[in-house]
Formats: sequence, structure tokens, C-alpha cells
Amino acid sequence: MYAEIAFEVVGGRTPYNQTFWMSGADQTIFYGGDNLPQAHYLDFHMAYKNDFD
Repeated sequence: MYAEIAFEVVGGRTPYNQTFWMSGADQTIFYGGDNLPQAHYLDFHMAYKNDFD
């Protein structure tokens, strides 16, 4: 069970794209919507983000 859910409007490919963090006792799960366009980007040692502007 998660104790906290947080979000932030970050832009991305659309002006109102949101990211979410779900935090519990021993882990945090991040969901970035279209900020991770393809799973293979996790193989790269870099931060990846598409900005709206």
C-alpha cells in the first residue's frame, strides 16, 4: 500500500503532461507518461525528456 501520491505538470509532448510518484514504506514508483517514449531509453545512461517548447 502506498502512503503518498504526488504529481507535477511538466509539459513534455503536450502542455499539460503530468508525472506521478507513488511512495511507500520502502520504495518509490515513478510514472512519467510520454516522458519515456520507448522502454529501450532506460538502457542509456542519460536523462531523456521531450520538451513541449
